[in-house]
Amino acid sequence: AERVIVRSAASSVSCGVELKGDVTVFAYGAEDQLETGLCSVPVDLDRSALGEGHEPALLGVASPVVDTGPVVVAAVAGLLVLAGFSVWMVRRTR
Repeated sequence: AERVIVRSAASSVSCGVELKGDVTVFAYGAEDQLETGLCSVPVDLDRSALGEGHEPALLGVASPVVDTGPVVVAAVAGLLVLAGFSVWMVRRTR
């Protein structure tokens, strides 16, 4: 399309970008709800140098998502227990 609406946060403090003029923007989301941010900075780009585009090929079944949250919580809890035990031992020997 000649004109596409791309949304961004209101300021750079919240990772927003100011879109002015004819720029290439790397956006994400549904076609009618495209968004961008500081991690997808707009650039001046010679579009003719890009060549023909194509749909990305599927590489097979997606790998399962591993939830590391419980492991991190257990590790932090273990470190806190170890630190508390160390303080208790130091105070006990005085």
